[in-house]
Amino acid sequence: MRDLRDFYDPHLYATINGTKFCVECPTAAEGFKLRAVMADPKRAAEMNEIEVINQLFKGELSDDPTEMPTGGLWDEMAEAGVTWPEMLHLGITAIHFYGLGKEVAVRWWDSASTATDDDAEESGETGKAPTPKKKPVKKTS
Repeated sequence: MRDLRDFYDPHLYATINGTKFCVECPTAAEGFKLRAVMADPKRAAEMNEIEVINQLFKGELSDDPTEMPTGGLWDEMAEAGVTWPEMLHLGITAIHFYGLGKEVAVRWWDSASTATDDDAEESGETGKAPTPKKKPVKKTS
């Protein structure tokens, strides 16, 4: 058989606003751990996704949780003008890609196009504060 690396690229590539980004494949140990966590719904729900995304993006987390992660792919995306929701979407896609497989990751990636404006506003994914719902005015007679 041929050498796998001659024809197989294990990295994840995604384009945002015309710029192609690469989320490099985790090590075997990191990938195995991520797969095990994602296979267990309880453990997956308890996972700190920012820490996992940061590991995949090869970044640095500050001791101050209010500071943006830096280094690695974080810096590349910030320099390219990628928004926070787009960074998060790529990060969660990478978690799916390396934790559950390409098919699940593609479905997650494409799910961003199925959200309506109202859905995006409700979830805060627009980068704006949600618009408060207006309560119906009761008419008195």
